[in-house]
Amino acid sequence: MAGSVRRGVMARAVVLPAVSGYGLNAYLLGKLSSVVSCRIIEYRGNAPIWLANDEHKTAIILESPSSGKYGIRGETADL
Repeated sequence: MAGSVRRGVMARAVVLPAVSGYGLNAYLLGKLSSVVSCRIIEYRGNAPIWLANDEHKTAIILESPSSGKYGIRGETADL
């Protein structure tokens, strides 16, 4: 029986000067949209932004938790 393979990535960092979590999510969304086509799956104000790229079967989550800290993670579908 053949297994499935998934690839995941994650990045977290502290950014100076401090920018709100909402501001960082909006900034990351703008930059990401300039290099790849993705659609917003779920976004509820100050919560993480869930994105999808159907062509590459990839999910991306922008989750900047607080001022000056960013988080982004992603996962491919079964390869």
